[in-house]
Amino acid sequence: MMWTIRDNGGDIDWHGAKAYCENLGLAGYGDWLLPDIDSLAALYDESRSFDCFQWEGKTYQCHVSAPILLTGPNAWSSSMRGSSCAWGFNFGYGRRLDFHLGTARYGRVLCVRRSGS
Repeated sequence: MMWTIRDNGGDIDWHGAKAYCENLGLAGYGDWLLPDIDSLAALYDESRSFDCFQWEGKTYQCHVSAPILLTGPNAWSSSMRGSSCAWGFNFGYGRRLDFHLGTARYGRVLCVRRSGS
């Protein structure tokens, strides 16, 4: 797999995240996808910590494999939970969480290319 090394840089809902990856032209490739939840979870690395967001005056850390950088704790996946929710991964706590598709606050997107694409 080939990953984007940075997230999209701001709050985004699921529909926006999916469109962002589908329309991304990066490194000469145009076949980027929203990753599934298992692929996102595999990026969690508790041994690597960095400040990634602030909330109510407190700084929180994310834990993700190098060289990936995040500007928020949660990343959307393509994995659905029913018809109105999708799984996201929280890189602050290392947990899978379900979010309503319209939720944007602290939602980010990392895109992936499958091997052999």
